[in-house]
Amino acid sequence: MNAIYLEMDGVLDQLEAAVREQRPFSLVRVGDGENIVMSQETVWTTEQVLQERWAIKANLGQKGLRLPNLQLRDEVAASLQRANIVGVLPHGDSTIKAPEHLKRQLTDTVFAHFGISPALT
Repeated sequence: MNAIYLEMDGVLDQLEAAVREQRPFSLVRVGDGENIVMSQETVWTTEQVLQERWAIKANLGQKGLRLPNLQLRDEVAASLQRANIVGVLPHGDSTIKAPEHLKRQLTDTVFAHFGISPALT
């Protein structure tokens, strides 16, 4: 990912400019759930996805979606390709309680698979 990294003030400046100029703007955050959705039959098999605790909770009705869902996978990837700013976890993040293999490493892998290269993160 060769994106320009914005601190909070930079994100707010971008949002303010979009509102002032009355132009569409999309800010998307990528977390473990989005990573799992995008990993379906791309970088992981369906079996691998369905073994993840997050996916198990999703299929118990606790995440607002059910897996497998390849249409959702493609829609999430497409939304990230169109987003003005994509929020990603920094490498080595310890603030989010998700398992390490579901964080930035998986983000980088699914982004590479889909050719997602946000200009701003």
